[in-house]
Amino acid sequence: MSKFAVIINTYNPDIYRIRKLIESLRTDTENDVALFIIVVDSSPSPSFLQIDHILSSIQGFKEIKHLKIENLGGPSSLNHAIEYAKLNIEPDLIMILTDDAIVYKEIPYKIILEYFIKNCNLEKDILLITDSKLINKKIVNRVTENGMVFSPKLFDKLKFREDLVMDQFDTIFCDSINFSGGKIIVFPDSIIWQGPIGREEKNGHNYLPHWRVYLLIRNTIALYLEGKENFFRDVLINDFSFAYKCFFYSHQKLKCIKAIFLGIYDGLTHRLGITENLQELSGNRFGKDK
Repeated sequence: MSKFAVIINTYNPDIYRIRKLIESLRTDTENDVALFIIVVDSSPSPSFLQIDHILSSIQGFKEIKHLKIENLGGPSSLNHAIEYAKLNIEPDLIMILTDDAIVYKEIPYKIILEYFIKNCNLEKDILLITDSKLINKKIVNRVTENGMVFSPKLFDKLKFREDLVMDQFDTIFCDSINFSGGKIIVFPDSIIWQGPIGREEKNGHNYLPHWRVYLLIRNTIALYLEGKENFFRDVLINDFSFAYKCFFYSHQKLKCIKAIFLGIYDGLTHRLGITENLQELSGNRFGKDK
């Protein structure tokens, strides 16, 4: 029997939304594919316990693993969960979902697995399960982590960059795939969708919090100084857009300006990881549960 592991990375999610997401992963038609779900959770303890109670009440999903880990950022959580899956489940394929992913329809795990085996190199390629915007394309250059499908063998060679903490670790990972001769192949069906980036909202407009703007700017500059000029060129307009939205819609204009300045400074001095500036801007979001 083939094994399919789905990893959901989460921090302080809407608990009813994540329950709906997990229940939408259910399938009764793929009897020859064993489904395993790993929820890797860096939420503070009260939220973690709430989520744990919700997950334990889901009927028919005995194979849900709820992992509590220290909040060291998205790539650290995903690397941890992937290593856990490799060691404890030994899946044929792994799929990553964000906690705000929306599943359009029943996921055809067996068809995905067969398509992957037929079209993808186990050690080099990624298959993307995505929304309708990309299904007319066979290959793309970059994607976010939501909907990535890959063989565990890929992660014997590549990992997500943990020093980027949150943003751009997935796109720079895609660059590493391309550089190593791999491809990002689009699955020819629309299965999942993700809401707009940024949970902050004003008058119907989504924007990123100040600490995310800091990370975007810091990481972009630092990666440019590492010689990734194409990355700098490709993401600069997006960075400007997110910084503009934060300044325009946020009530804390001065904090946004500070985030931009500190992002430039730490980027130029190549101060990555969980810095004091990141902790200050994010309200000590990272590190051990306080």
